[in-house]
Amino acid sequence: MKILISHVDLDGFGVNVIERLFHNELGFDQLINKNYGFENESSIKELITPDNEIVITDLSVPEETFIEWKKVLKSISVIDHHETSYYLDKYPGNTWSVQMCGTKLFWNYYVRPNVSDLIPQFEKINHFVNLVDCYDRWVDTSELWEDAARLNKVCVGMGTYSFVEHMVKKLSSAWEWTPEECECFEVIENAENIILADVEKDLELRKDKSGLTFVFIKIDEKSKLSMVCSKLMRKHPEIDYCICYGGSRASFSLRTCKDLDLTRLHGVMGHKMAAGAKFYKKEFYDLLMGGTCLEWVKTGQRKLDHIQIGKTSQINLEKLF
Repeated sequence: MKILISHVDLDGFGVNVIERLFHNELGFDQLINKNYGFENESSIKELITPDNEIVITDLSVPEETFIEWKKVLKSISVIDHHETSYYLDKYPGNTWSVQMCGTKLFWNYYVRPNVSDLIPQFEKINHFVNLVDCYDRWVDTSELWEDAARLNKVCVGMGTYSFVEHMVKKLSSAWEWTPEECECFEVIENAENIILADVEKDLELRKDKSGLTFVFIKIDEKSKLSMVCSKLMRKHPEIDYCICYGGSRASFSLRTCKDLDLTRLHGVMGHKMAAGAKFYKKEFYDLLMGGTCLEWVKTGQRKLDHIQIGKTSQINLEKLF
């Protein structure tokens, strides 16, 4: 069985759109969308058999897991752009670059070599892929940014699986924003502004051990997290980065609009400007309630794959609850 595993955001479902358009040429038997840490799920482990071929896009797996799966599977190929997938260059048959998002890597290096440039919707597919790339890598200085942000609002507003169906039809017709899509823009924009106003009510600035200013904020709707954080940091340029948590209190998402590499924080993985982490229960509550903060990797120090914490200089976390 040939299986495609991708992420659960705009970039991950952008891969689904491309696969749907070229399903017959690509020959996947099953599509699965998962979040980070998927390699530990029992349903995924059951797929690691000698009869299966697996292609993973827009998701990173630990190198030791990749090596283990490679020994068992008929074949495995990872197409990714996260900093944590740097090791893929050592293994033939994989694609890794931080210069393109997962959808763009999948399109350029996996799909396009197998399809004709003369297909009618070729230019529209290119445009779609570039919008996904612009948003996912957060290139907010690009001339494509406004439409890229709109595309994400369509994805959020329609729901990801409906979005895939919608985009397959859209890429077979004229490219223009429809009334249904414009309604998504307005609804999601209003929702983002409501969340932003709520976050600002009890906003407290804190300093980490490196002297950088950060905030802890609660955002339950992860699909709106990046844009809310961006708006917050643009309104408050003194904030260097945001650490966000949601209703589960089991993981953090981190965002910055500055020239910081968030993956240089102990226990944090993902992109330089958009990253995340999952923590053990005790460490999580220590961080949130005990007046601690994430620590940056020092020069010459090996990064730890678990959380390392230190005291903040300003603490009043009770207001978060």
